[in-house]
Amino acid sequence: MIRNNNKILSALFVFLSLFATAKKRENNLEYYLLDNQKTDNPLVVVCPGGGYFWMAKNVEGKEVAKWLNANGFSAVVLTYRVYPNRHPMMIEDMQKAIYKVRSNAKALNVDPDKIGVMGFSAGGHLVGMSMIFSDKSFIGGHKGVALLQEFAAMSC
Repeated sequence: MIRNNNKILSALFVFLSLFATAKKRENNLEYYLLDNQKTDNPLVVVCPGGGYFWMAKNVEGKEVAKWLNANGFSAVVLTYRVYPNRHPMMIEDMQKAIYKVRSNAKALNVDPDKIGVMGFSAGGHLVGMSMIFSDKSFIGGHKGVALLQEFAAMSC
């Protein structure tokens, strides 16, 4: 019986890996910017959960970004790399997102000193890891642009 269960689990694992690799797995940001004339809006990078296999982008991404907008924050939802990718690729994605937002802050009407991160489940873990490794760059070419977030919220 145990051998049969292992075969079933192995087949399921292979199926999930095929599904995971079929989707686009590069750093991607979906913008939810405030529609006001202020140039110093705070911004939150939202990291949906999904156990590093998939992402709950509607409930823990889009809906959270809309809620943040209603409460005075611009937001971006990060599509970070998941299985079959491994550490530190997800942290690279987070650092690239912070770099991209901070280096384009003026065009986005965002205060570069008011950029935070928020994550749920695996996204919360990613937020915590990005805070732990904030003094180490996993990306190149960010000279003069800080990769550290000013505030963070995690729900694991």
